[in-house]
Amino acid sequence: MPMPVLDVRLLTALTLGALLAGPGAARASHMTTAITVAAAGKEARGVSHQQERTRRAKTQREVAGKLPVLVVKPGEHIQLRWYIKNLRPTKLEKIIVHTFVKTEAEADQPEAMDPTRGAVWESAFVQDFTPGESLSGQLDFQIAKPGDYIAQIETRNSPVPHEHFSRVRIHVE
Repeated sequence: MPMPVLDVRLLTALTLGALLAGPGAARASHMTTAITVAAAGKEARGVSHQQERTRRAKTQREVAGKLPVLVVKPGEHIQLRWYIKNLRPTKLEKIIVHTFVKTEAEADQPEAMDPTRGAVWESAFVQDFTPGESLSGQLDFQIAKPGDYIAQIETRNSPVPHEHFSRVRIHVE
C-alpha cells in the first residue's frame, strides 16, 4: 500500500530538519542541574547549561551576562538550593559535584576549585549516579561584603566531553 502524500512530506521535513540541525542536536544530555537562591521572599533560579571542557571559563562568562540576579542587603539571610539528576539509562561513576558561592571575579577563573580565593562557601564530593538518580541540597548563609557573587553547581569528571552547570548572580548592595 503506497504511503499517503502527507506522510511523505512530513518524513521529508523531519529528515531535512534533522540534517540541518547538525550532529549535536540529536545528542541527549546525560545530566541536568538546577540552582535557586532566595532571600526575603525573592528568588533567582539558574537552569542547566552544557560546557565543553576546553571552553569552561569562556562558556561560563558567556552565560554570566544572562544570569538571573538576586539582590540582597549585606548580612541578609540567603537560602541556596541545588539539584542534580542522571538522565542516562546507565550508571555514571565518580562524578564530582562541585557547589560554591564565590566573588564573581574568582568564579570565572579557569579553575574555580581553589577555596582560598573568593569563596563564601564551597563543597565538592564524588558520587556514583544510578539511572534516574537525583540529589539535592540546601544551605543557609549570609554575605557581609557588598559586591557581585556567583552561586553555582557544576559537574566534573563526566564520561562525555562536556560538563553541566547552573549558576545565578547574587548582588549584595
